[in-house]
Amino acid sequence: MKSTHHDLVSIVIPVYNGARYVGEAIESALAQTWPAIEVIVVDDGSNDAGATQRVIARYGDAVRVLAKRNGGVSSALNAGIAAMRGQWFCWLSHDDVYLPTKVADYMQAVRQAGGPAIAFGEIDFIDETGTVTQRGGLLRHWDGRTDDPRWLVLEGRLHGCAMLIPAECLPRSGAFDPGLPTTQDYARWFDLAESHPFVPVRAALVRARQHAGQDSRAGRHPEEAGLLWIRLLERMAQTDGASTTTLVPRLRRVQRYLRQVTYHGARSYVDARLRECLDGRAVALVCIAHSGTPPALALQVLAEAGGRCTELLLLDPDDDIASAQRWSDTAWPVPTQAAPLLASQAHPAGVLAMALARTSAETLVVIDPSAPVDVPTLREGLHALAAGEIDAWLCNIPPISWLGSLQGAALSRQAAEKAIAPGPQAFAMIGLRVRLRPARLDGSVEPEAPSAAAPAAPGVTRDATGHGALPLRTMPQAHRPTVLVLTPPPNRDTVRQARLLAASLGPRVNLLWGWQTGDQELHLSSVAPGAAEITYTLPRQWRELVADLCALFIARVNVMQPPDAAGDTAELLARLDRPYDVTLPDDAFFIPPAPEALRLVANADRVIASSREQSTLVAQRVQGAAVIAARLPEPGRPERFAPHPAPLADGEWMRVLYLGTSSPNPDVVMLTEVTHLLAQWQCPVRIECLGPLANDPALPADALSNPHLRLWGQCAPESLHMQICRIRPHLAWLPFATPPSHGFVLSDALLQGLPVLASGVGPTAERLHSRPMSWVLPPGQADARSFAEWLDRLQTERLSTPPCGPSLDHLPPLFDAFYPDAYLRPIGWPHR
Repeated sequence: MKSTHHDLVSIVIPVYNGARYVGEAIESALAQTWPAIEVIVVDDGSNDAGATQRVIARYGDAVRVLAKRNGGVSSALNAGIAAMRGQWFCWLSHDDVYLPTKVADYMQAVRQAGGPAIAFGEIDFIDETGTVTQRGGLLRHWDGRTDDPRWLVLEGRLHGCAMLIPAECLPRSGAFDPGLPTTQDYARWFDLAESHPFVPVRAALVRARQHAGQDSRAGRHPEEAGLLWIRLLERMAQTDGASTTTLVPRLRRVQRYLRQVTYHGARSYVDARLRECLDGRAVALVCIAHSGTPPALALQVLAEAGGRCTELLLLDPDDDIASAQRWSDTAWPVPTQAAPLLASQAHPAGVLAMALARTSAETLVVIDPSAPVDVPTLREGLHALAAGEIDAWLCNIPPISWLGSLQGAALSRQAAEKAIAPGPQAFAMIGLRVRLRPARLDGSVEPEAPSAAAPAAPGVTRDATGHGALPLRTMPQAHRPTVLVLTPPPNRDTVRQARLLAASLGPRVNLLWGWQTGDQELHLSSVAPGAAEITYTLPRQWRELVADLCALFIARVNVMQPPDAAGDTAELLARLDRPYDVTLPDDAFFIPPAPEALRLVANADRVIASSREQSTLVAQRVQGAAVIAARLPEPGRPERFAPHPAPLADGEWMRVLYLGTSSPNPDVVMLTEVTHLLAQWQCPVRIECLGPLANDPALPADALSNPHLRLWGQCAPESLHMQICRIRPHLAWLPFATPPSHGFVLSDALLQGLPVLASGVGPTAERLHSRPMSWVLPPGQADARSFAEWLDRLQTERLSTPPCGPSLDHLPPLFDAFYPDAYLRPIGWPHR
C-alpha cells in the first residue's frame, strides 16, 4: 500500500521454477512493517508445468506479476527495475526470506547518513527447511568509517538481498549485466561502491537459503567470479595507481580473502602479480656454506619462493673458505662473495652485521641449507615484508644449530640495522613487527594421496544360451527410453561432448556409450566414453552384441562420429533396426565425405549439424536429409558471457593467447610467419602460446628467441583457467585454417572472457556474431600478413576497434531450444 508520508520501496523477486520457496519469500515481503511497499514478482519463463505460477497466483493483487521469456537473473532483475514505481530498490531471491523490520531498519540507516547512500547488512544462512545453519559474519572486522567500500565486494561482505539502493542509482534498463550469469550482482555493487557511500545495518534481517541447484553454486561460478575479481583489481590499479607501494598491500589483502573461497584463477593471478612485485625487489641471500652442504639448495628455495637474488654472500663457519670460494667461482648469474665466519661472529647479530657490511640490497634473506626453510612459508614471509605488514619474518624452528632463529629469516635492511643496534653481540627484535612461521626441518612435502583407480570392467556372465546379466554400473531404468550414443575413439573433446549431452538430457533418458578401437573391438559403457564396461570382438560377437542391445531396449541411436566412420557403424544400425540420428562434428563436410558416409547421413532420421553453415552444406550434398542446426547446450552459454578484457595501457605490449590445448597440430607456419612480421614491424605484441608447440619439429630454431613469441607448454584442461589468469592475455587469437572437430577451443576462449580475433571457418563466425570485442576474418583473407596487421591495429587502438565479421543473412536459423525441448519429442519410444 502506497503512503504519501513514506517513500515507496519496491521489492523485486525474480523466480524461475521456484514453486517450493517463492511463496515464503512473497509472504516475508508482504509482512514488512514499512508502510509503503510494492512487491514485484518476475517469472523468468518458468517451465515447471505451471507450479510456480499457481503459487504466485495465490497472492492475487497483493503483488505485481511480470512474465517473461527465460533469460537469467540479470534480465529478470532488469525487467523488475524497469517496472518499479518506488524510489528505493530491494532484491529478494525467491528462496530467501526477509524478517519483518528489514526495510524499515534499512530506511532508518540511510536517512541517518544525511544524503544519498546504500544500506547493506548482515544475513543468517538457512537450509531447505528454514533452519538457521550459520549466524552472521559478513560485517565482522569491517570499519565503515575508514574503509574503502569497494572492499565490501572484494572481501565478500555484500549479499544482494541484504541491501537497499536508491532507484536513481540504477539504470532503468540494463542495471545488471546478462553476460555475467552468476556474478552480475558483484559487478553492479562494485560500480556503486566507486561513487556512493555505504552504511551498515549490523542486525541480520535477511535469511539466505543454501541449497543444491543455486546458480552461485553452479560449476562455472568459481571461474566467472575469479575473472571478475581480477578485473576489479585491475580497475583499482587504474584509479588508485599500480606502484609497488600501493599494489602489494592491495594484493595481499585480497589474497587473504581468496584463500577462503574457490576462486582459484583469481588466486593464481594474485600470486603471479605478487611474484612480479618481488622480482622488482632486490634480495641479498646470506647462505651459510657448511662443508658438504650445497649452497645451491638455498638459492633454489629462494627462487621457488619468488625472491629475486641480486647478491649472494657465502659465510663459512667451518673455516673452509677455499671450498666456499671454489663454489662461488662457478658461473652464477649474481655477484657472489665468500668469507669466513669467525667464532666471534658466529651468532645472529654477527651474521647480520656482516650482511649489512657486504651487501646493499633492501631485503636480506638468511638460509642455512643444512636445515632449509619451507618454500611456502618463506614466500608468505617475503609477501608480508613487501606489503609492509611486518619488518622481519623468522622461521619458527628449534635452534638445532648456532644460528638459532636466523636459520630461515627475511628482514628489511632497516630491521636488520635495528636488530643489532644494541651492541655487536646483541640480537633484539624489540620494537619491530615480527612474524614467526613454522617450517619443516627436512624440507619434505606431504605425499599426495594415491588416486583411486577405476575398477576393472568385469566380464560378461552368460548362461548356456549366451545371455545373462550385463555388468553395467548404471543399468537402464525401464521408465526411461535408452539412447545408444556411438562416439569416435575417446579423447578429451569426445568426453567433453558426451558430458554436455548427458547434462542436457539429464534424468529423462538412459544413455549408453559405444565406441570402436582398431578394427575389431567395440566397447560399451553406461558411465562415459573411455570407461569400458563390456567389450565385443567383431565380427565374431555380432550376435551377442545385438542381443545385448535389444535386451536393453535401445529406442534410438545417436551416431556422434565423423562422417567417414561408416563401416561397422552402418552394419550395427542395420542389425539393430532402430531409428538413428547423425550428429556431425564441426569439421564434417568441410571436405566432401565418402559415398558410404553420405548414405549413412541420407538414411538418418535426423541430421544434427553444429552450425547454420554446416546445415546448408549438408542440405546441398545430401538431398532430402532432415537437417537441424543445433549446438550442444554448453553450460555458461559461452557466446553470451561478457568479455573481461585486461586493460591495455597506451604503448603496453599486447599479450595474445594462442590456444592450442585442444589441437595436436598447431599451425606452425602461420604462427612463425606472424611472429616474424611482428618482429620486423617492431609491433609491441607477444603471442603467448599454450599447447604442444614447443616440441614441434617444424618450429624454426630462431622462433624460440623471438621476443614476440613465448611458449608456455602443455596445459591440462583442469589447469587452463588458472594458467590463463596467470598470463592475463588481452586477446585470444584463433587462426583456424580448417574447423576443429569440436568448437571447444573457441568455447574455452569465450568462457575466459577474452576478446577474440579469428578466421571465420566452420561455426566460428556464427558464434561470434554480435558479440562485443570479436573480429572475424573471412577465410580468404585469413593469411599471416592480414592477421599481423590486425594484431598491430588492435594494439594501437587498444582493443577499441569496432567488432566485425561476415554477414549471416543467407544462412538458416539456429534451433536454440532443440536439446532441452525437441530432442526427445518426436522419437516415439517403443512400449515396454
